[in-house]
Amino acid sequence: MVERRDCYITKKEVEEALVLALRCASENSFQHFWEDGIYVNADRTEEISVNRRRLLLCFAEVLRRNQKATKDQVLGLVNKYGLASDFVENEIREFERRKILTGESGVYKFKVRFFEGWLKEKGVKEIITTLSSVDKFLHDKRLEEETRVRSEEICRLVKTWGTYKGRSITEDQIRMWLAQFGEDNNDQRLLFRILQNVKFYSNDNIRAKMKESHGIVVRNIIQHFEPNKRKQKDVLVSYLDCAGKSGARYAKLYADENGIYFENVVEPKKIKEFMNNNSNIQTIVFIE
Repeated sequence: MVERRDCYITKKEVEEALVLALRCASENSFQHFWEDGIYVNADRTEEISVNRRRLLLCFAEVLRRNQKATKDQVLGLVNKYGLASDFVENEIREFERRKILTGESGVYKFKVRFFEGWLKEKGVKEIITTLSSVDKFLHDKRLEEETRVRSEEICRLVKTWGTYKGRSITEDQIRMWLAQFGEDNNDQRLLFRILQNVKFYSNDNIRAKMKESHGIVVRNIIQHFEPNKRKQKDVLVSYLDCAGKSGARYAKLYADENGIYFENVVEPKKIKEFMNNNSNIQTIVFIE
């Protein structure tokens, strides 16, 4: 808000600032979450720190699927991350004692919501890079994380789209669309590449294209206008689908934008009859 010189702050500005702050935050800002409170000899300090980071990766995986994490959901992943169940239960209690986690009825969430957002958005990748002994699973996990579609990419994309049918596309809508193709990051990255190549045409864009197209159509014909009238009667406009479909609508828009009489917009099956009754037609334009 200092950059914008604006003193009126709404929820929307706070959410925008949160996205920017998460983008800039690094694992150094949260290192104390897994480094502090280790009261053992130096030989085991690094081991516990590494296992805490693996436990955080378990929480991140669960939280990406759900808003909250249960102990059973986390314990279901410990073998996958090379952790012992008793260690996990002890560390969950330790995280609660240090006020990193809050739990109620077996459901856990992080007290610092900013850390939770960072962990889900970019923390997985950064935590994996801090692990010195990366096994095959974590190596594959890191590669998978590199292909994950990040929030900042989605935000950049929706800004280029503008509005669709009078509404802005949101990040949550993009996430829901990607989620229907499964949780595999590689698949979602491929689908996101399709979205990156989608272009929305506003009504102004469409009218400009109609004007541009008509310029090509009349380039090699001699246009005839009746005295005191500025509309054309020598161009017939039709479409390839049936009446009531998009082709008919755009055919009418083409005629309106380029000064062609409404009567000259004819459905395909009536073209022959219209041509027999109008010998002045020089060209036929099909809109699809």
